[in-house]
Amino acid sequence: MNRLRAEDPWDATKAVFERDLRRAVERATWDELRAAAPAMARFARPEDLLTVVQDRAAEPAVTNAVLTELAVLAQTGRRVAFTLLCLALWPGLSAIRARWLRTYRGRDAELAADIGSTFVLAVGGLNLSKPKRVAATLCRSTQRELARAYRRRPCQARPLPPVQDLTAGGAELLEVHEWLTHETGPDAELILRIILWGEPTGQAADAVGLTVTTAWQRFHRLSLRLREAFRELDNSQDAA
Repeated sequence: MNRLRAEDPWDATKAVFERDLRRAVERATWDELRAAAPAMARFARPEDLLTVVQDRAAEPAVTNAVLTELAVLAQTGRRVAFTLLCLALWPGLSAIRARWLRTYRGRDAELAADIGSTFVLAVGGLNLSKPKRVAATLCRSTQRELARAYRRRPCQARPLPPVQDLTAGGAELLEVHEWLTHETGPDAELILRIILWGEPTGQAADAVGLTVTTAWQRFHRLSLRLREAFRELDNSQDAA
């Protein structure tokens, strides 16, 4: 039974995140993160932080302050912050997964990957300029984006063309692919499949040879890079 549970994509993803946290402590990355976030300085270990933010009896203001700092750091590309934010909100993300299990009908890896990509988009799009309940906002946004992504996905009966055959999409698609390759390198195919073709994240991850957890982390990094690229593009156009 334990072996079967360990093979579940959702449990496996959590296990990898927990392993990453242990490595962060070993490499002193955790201490660097605490130094950058005053609300987290009180926690000697990542496990202590997770215990507090997942405690229903904890002071809401304390929990929200910690989650806000994690979200800010995750938006700047701090991988440990993103990992902690995922684990801190794991109960909420697990509740979303439970509601969608019947819809995905046994495609557990695909569901896990889709929750990951929509959560990444929710974190990247979180506006922290105004006070808000970070946990509730991120979980609602993930649920909403998951529903939108599912409605937009291509019909399962209609196979997608191979990514290598870009000529079918015309010159515009070729230009987009060239720009993505310039901005994201070899990960352009992952972005092309998920964002432009609406391919399910799990299916896209399989196609490019990524695990569910790696797809979460890679998509987080790529989304930050693309946001920065679009920001630079907007600034250059304003200056012209």
